[in-house]
Amino acid sequence: MEKNVISEKVSQWLTEVLEKRLNLKLVYKSPKVIHLKCVQAGLPVKRVQMVLNVLADEVGDCNVLIEYPLGTQRLKFFGVGNFWVNTLLSRKFGGLVSEDRYWVLNNEAHLYSLYGYIGTELPTAQDIIQFMEEIPD
Repeated sequence: MEKNVISEKVSQWLTEVLEKRLNLKLVYKSPKVIHLKCVQAGLPVKRVQMVLNVLADEVGDCNVLIEYPLGTQRLKFFGVGNFWVNTLLSRKFGGLVSEDRYWVLNNEAHLYSLYGYIGTELPTAQDIIQFMEEIPD
């Protein structure tokens, strides 16, 4: 099995853990990506990182895209997963890869922030997911 393909068993387990522990809502799930949305505003990234670090041995390099609501905070997308996928996301949409495992994209233009998006507008979750789905295994 390729590293950026998520088994159904791991996908189901990971989704349940993230929904219960972090109050996230499953929006989309495929063998390549799990997309979750924050139910509460202001969920700290450090809390997400802590939970995913504990689960790291179980989930490996599977790709998880967490979408934050627009509002007072700048963070819009937080991706966890395969370093190569994160690098491609950074090159296509902007943002930065952090600690090889995380991709962070803020709701501001790249001109104003290293974590900002490339182009004239913030990409949608559908844009990002479609791009991730098209990355070869």
